[in-house]
Amino acid sequence: MKRISLNKVMAKLAEEKTELGQHKVELGLIDEMASQSKQADKLFTQAMQSTGDRIAQSIRELNVAGKALVKVRPIGHRIEEASKELGMPVPKEVANLQSFVDQSIREVDAMLKELNRLR
Repeated sequence: MKRISLNKVMAKLAEEKTELGQHKVELGLIDEMASQSKQADKLFTQAMQSTGDRIAQSIRELNVAGKALVKVRPIGHRIEEASKELGMPVPKEVANLQSFVDQSIREVDAMLKELNRLR
């Protein structure tokens, strides 16, 4: 009888050891998940900060470029007025440059709107 009891006890201990082992593995996985999640969150936060900094820098640069483009417009208007006063046609190059400047200003404005939306 002792032999059967001992076998039952040993079998029961083996079951409990297996269950504890499974819990230990599960806890290890949970700890690993928590650790990697924390690391991923830190990387995400750094990426978002870096992206925000780059967006802010781009906005500053586009504002500078836009102001420079706006300063070019009056020069084209003065050339057009001078050409009219002299009775000469406006040079085609001036018209092309004015068109380029106007298009560039529109592009800068569109990009600024988009970047400000992302901010």
